[in-house]
Amino acid sequence: MFPGFTSAMYIPNDSNAEMIRSTAGSDQWVSAILDPNKILEPKYRQSTILTEDGEVVSGLVLERNDRELVIGVSDGSVKTVPAASIADEKSAGTSLMPVGFEQKLTPQQLSELLGFLRSR
Repeated sequence: MFPGFTSAMYIPNDSNAEMIRSTAGSDQWVSAILDPNKILEPKYRQSTILTEDGEVVSGLVLERNDRELVIGVSDGSVKTVPAASIADEKSAGTSLMPVGFEQKLTPQQLSELLGFLRSR
Protein backbone atom coordinates (compact mmCIF):
# COMPACT_ATOMS: atom_id res chain seq x y z
CA MET A 1 0.00 0.00 0.00
CA PHE A 2 2.81 2.41 0.89
CA PRO A 3 6.09 1.85 -0.98
CA GLY A 4 9.21 1.97 1.15
CA PHE A 5 7.67 0.38 4.23
CA THR A 6 8.97 -3.08 5.03
CA SER A 7 6.96 -3.74 8.18
CA ALA A 8 3.35 -4.88 7.81
CA MET A 9 0.81 -3.68 10.33
CA TYR A 10 -1.59 -6.17 11.83
CA ILE A 11 -5.12 -5.55 10.54
CA PRO A 12 -7.72 -6.77 13.04
CA ASN A 13 -10.34 -9.30 12.02
CA ASP A 14 -13.63 -7.99 10.63
CA SER A 15 -15.51 -7.97 13.95
CA ASN A 16 -12.73 -5.98 15.65
CA ALA A 17 -12.45 -3.67 12.65
CA GLU A 18 -16.18 -2.94 12.79
CA MET A 19 -15.91 -2.06 16.48
CA ILE A 20 -12.92 0.21 15.81
CA ARG A 21 -14.64 1.93 12.88
CA SER A 22 -17.79 2.56 14.91
CA THR A 23 -15.91 4.08 17.85
CA ALA A 24 -13.07 5.96 16.17
CA GLY A 25 -13.74 9.17 14.26
CA SER A 26 -11.31 10.73 11.81
CA ASP A 27 -9.83 12.91 14.56
CA GLN A 28 -9.04 9.80 16.60
CA TRP A 29 -7.33 8.14 13.61
CA VAL A 30 -5.24 11.26 12.99
CA SER A 31 -4.28 11.40 16.67
CA ALA A 32 -3.41 7.68 16.69
CA ILE A 33 -1.14 8.15 13.66
CA LEU A 34 0.51 11.38 14.84
CA ASP A 35 1.03 10.22 18.44
CA PRO A 36 0.51 6.44 18.56
CA ASN A 37 1.45 6.09 22.23
CA LYS A 38 -0.66 8.97 23.59
CA ILE A 39 -3.90 7.05 24.18
CA LEU A 40 -3.21 3.37 23.96
CA GLU A 41 -5.72 0.78 25.11
CA PRO A 42 -4.12 -2.21 26.85
CA LYS A 43 -5.22 -4.56 24.07
CA TYR A 44 -3.14 -2.55 21.57
CA ARG A 45 0.08 -2.53 23.60
CA GLN A 46 3.00 -4.46 22.24
CA SER A 47 3.98 -7.44 24.38
CA THR A 48 7.25 -9.36 24.42
CA ILE A 49 7.20 -13.04 25.30
CA LEU A 50 10.28 -15.03 26.30
CA THR A 51 9.88 -18.80 26.02
CA GLU A 52 11.65 -21.45 28.10
CA ASP A 53 13.84 -22.30 25.08
CA GLY A 54 14.95 -18.67 24.66
CA GLU A 55 12.70 -17.62 21.77
CA VAL A 56 11.50 -14.00 21.88
CA VAL A 57 8.14 -13.14 20.30
CA SER A 58 6.89 -9.54 20.17
CA GLY A 59 3.52 -8.26 19.01
CA LEU A 60 -0.11 -7.80 19.97
CA VAL A 61 -1.78 -10.41 22.16
CA LEU A 62 -4.73 -11.51 20.01
CA GLU A 63 -5.94 -14.34 22.21
CA ARG A 64 -5.04 -15.73 25.60
CA ASN A 65 -6.30 -18.86 27.33
CA ASP A 66 -4.98 -21.54 29.68
CA ARG A 67 -3.32 -23.46 26.84
CA GLU A 68 -1.77 -20.80 24.60
CA LEU A 69 -1.07 -17.21 23.73
CA VAL A 70 -1.71 -16.04 20.16
CA ILE A 71 0.45 -13.09 19.06
CA GLY A 72 -0.04 -10.86 16.00
CA VAL A 73 3.53 -10.06 14.93
CA SER A 74 4.48 -6.78 13.22
CA ASP A 75 5.42 -8.60 9.99
CA GLY A 76 1.76 -9.63 9.63
CA SER A 77 2.24 -13.21 10.80
CA VAL A 78 0.49 -14.85 13.74
CA LYS A 79 2.49 -16.88 16.26
CA THR A 80 0.99 -19.31 18.78
CA VAL A 81 3.00 -19.85 21.97
CA PRO A 82 2.02 -22.67 24.35
CA ALA A 83 1.28 -21.21 27.80
CA ALA A 84 3.44 -23.83 29.50
CA SER A 85 6.49 -22.65 27.53
CA ILE A 86 6.27 -18.97 28.56
CA ALA A 87 9.14 -17.98 30.84
CA ASP A 88 8.39 -14.23 30.93
CA GLU A 89 5.94 -11.72 29.45
CA LYS A 90 6.28 -7.95 29.41
CA SER A 91 4.09 -5.21 28.03
CA ALA A 92 6.15 -2.53 26.34
CA GLY A 93 3.46 0.10 26.80
CA THR A 94 4.02 1.14 23.18
CA SER A 95 1.98 0.82 20.03
CA LEU A 96 3.03 -1.20 17.00
CA MET A 97 2.38 1.96 14.98
CA PRO A 98 5.87 3.44 14.54
CA VAL A 99 6.42 6.95 15.92
CA GLY A 100 7.07 9.31 13.00
CA PHE A 101 5.18 7.13 10.51
CA GLU A 102 3.28 10.16 9.20
CA GLN A 103 6.53 11.93 8.31
CA LYS A 104 7.15 9.33 5.62
CA LEU A 105 3.75 9.89 4.03
CA THR A 106 2.68 12.56 1.59
CA PRO A 107 -0.58 14.36 2.42
CA GLN A 108 -2.23 12.26 -0.33
CA GLN A 109 -0.96 9.01 1.21
CA LEU A 110 -2.15 10.08 4.67
CA SER A 111 -5.57 10.86 3.22
CA GLU A 112 -5.68 7.45 1.51
CA LEU A 113 -4.63 5.73 4.74
CA LEU A 114 -7.41 7.43 6.70
CA GLY A 115 -9.90 6.47 3.99
CA PHE A 116 -8.70 2.86 4.18
CA LEU A 117 -8.99 2.75 7.97
CA ARG A 118 -12.51 4.17 7.89
CA SER A 119 -13.54 1.59 5.27
CA ARG A 120 -12.38 -1.44 7.31
